[in-house]
Amino acid sequence: MVPFRKTGQLFQAISRGKPGKLVEKALTVLKNYQPNPEEELAHTSLLAAAYALTSMYSSELSDALTCVRFYDKLMAEKYPLKKEDWLKLAGVYRLIYEKTRCMESLEKAVHAGNLSGDPLIISETLIELYMRVRDDDTFQLCLEKMSRFLQLNPQDTDLLLLRANLYEEYGKRSKQPKFLQLAFEEYEKIVCIDPKNQKAKAQSIVALAFHALYTENADRISEAVYKGQLLSEHLPIELYAKGITLLTYAIYSSDLDEIQNAIYYFQRATSLDRTFALGWHYLGLSFFLMYEALELDRYLLLSVKFFQKSVAHNPNADTFIQLAIATSRQFEEDEAIEHLEHAKVLFETAFSLEKSAPFPPAEWIFEYAILLDTLAEAKEDETIFVQALDQFNRVLILDPSIPDIHHRIGLTIAHLAVITNDANHFMRAFCHFRLAHRSNPDHDFILLDWALTLIHYGDSLEDDSRVEGIMQEAEEKLLRSARQGNNQAYYQIACFYSLKNQKTLALEWMKKAKTIGALPPVKELLEDTWLENLRETVEFHQFMTLWNEHGFES
Repeated sequence: MVPFRKTGQLFQAISRGKPGKLVEKALTVLKNYQPNPEEELAHTSLLAAAYALTSMYSSELSDALTCVRFYDKLMAEKYPLKKEDWLKLAGVYRLIYEKTRCMESLEKAVHAGNLSGDPLIISETLIELYMRVRDDDTFQLCLEKMSRFLQLNPQDTDLLLLRANLYEEYGKRSKQPKFLQLAFEEYEKIVCIDPKNQKAKAQSIVALAFHALYTENADRISEAVYKGQLLSEHLPIELYAKGITLLTYAIYSSDLDEIQNAIYYFQRATSLDRTFALGWHYLGLSFFLMYEALELDRYLLLSVKFFQKSVAHNPNADTFIQLAIATSRQFEEDEAIEHLEHAKVLFETAFSLEKSAPFPPAEWIFEYAILLDTLAEAKEDETIFVQALDQFNRVLILDPSIPDIHHRIGLTIAHLAVITNDANHFMRAFCHFRLAHRSNPDHDFILLDWALTLIHYGDSLEDDSRVEGIMQEAEEKLLRSARQGNNQAYYQIACFYSLKNQKTLALEWMKKAKTIGALPPVKELLEDTWLENLRETVEFHQFMTLWNEHGFES
């Protein structure tokens, strides 16, 4: 049996070098050693430290939990822990948090980090805490601590990098460009201290690009693109930065070619490092933007695939939200309700990851409410409509300036009104459409949805005199929507005139819709109940025959 004194010496020697195999050897020796009562706590201390180092190499949750168990025993016996012990314990708790997402572990990591007295560890754990709770108090605490440390050592590039990361994260999340500008300046300060720091160079360009996009500053976007071109292409972060500059330029200028160029750099970044979650995330976002512009199914499938790769390597809430939105769009392609159900789970996963935050961003809740509305309509489920309205009301409380909020609320209430035939729901929907139109009179879809809701309301009434007035109002709004450039209104006007049994006008608008490529699939034309009167005519069958065989221009 190896004497305990020699075991301790062996461990102390190898812990300085931290080679993995030697740590395993020390751990094996320590586990086999039988200490006497006087040696027991010292032996436990060495075991705790050995398991701490082992967990850092193995990333195994079991090793980390064993380490904590030994440290808990030491603390229960009031054994004096050194700063190095608290440093190791902070790392172990962070590993446990990464594996379990348990908030208690993160809080213990912050506590251990503070007791270690190490500025870098304290800053890292506090930033991790902010990333979880996302509240202004924690942000201010992080900032105050790091600023105090930097007053003592203003040339510490590791701390400067952390503070820049904090500014950048807060700026992007809160959409406050001044923090992105602060991040840019901090990254530039690092480059001045260490001109060879390629990571800081790349991140300064990313911060500049996002700041320019949020402020819609074309000159600064061009500056970011130019600086990106000067980067080498040896590191994933450099390729990512090049991609971001091109993507922000593409978004600003609506240039699809530049999105393709951005995709090229994101792909190269992920080929260098298959675990580079940011690269996968922005690949997913780039392909989603391509899908939104071109409506090609393959782009949507690629978007979902790359978002899935990103969350596999870094399960953060932002990527889960993007994955949920992309997944919900798949419903538009094949009408499979499973996509909506899965998207709902993804949204709720994102919210659970940030359940410690006071409120998720209003934009996330807005997208979640839209998903619930779509799911409720697909299932014709009144309870899900109510859930959607609850979420929209949360958005109104958190941020009433969210674009289109009253339109979307009106539309959801209208969907609920159609399945319940409740006049009160129709009245509420009209109120929200009115508010939406007042704030954005050029929004042609508000007029279209308002008109369609009026038609449904008229269909639910038995008083013919009231119905006539409602139909006249619906007709006026449909025609205004078409005049404002809404292509979908053409087909809906044809349906309206078919309902009114004005077959000539209905066919005329069908032809107009066909000319501008605004007709739905043939299956819908043959099943739409509003077209029943028109489908009875010979002219309609001639129209369909001509379309199926040859197509036409007028």
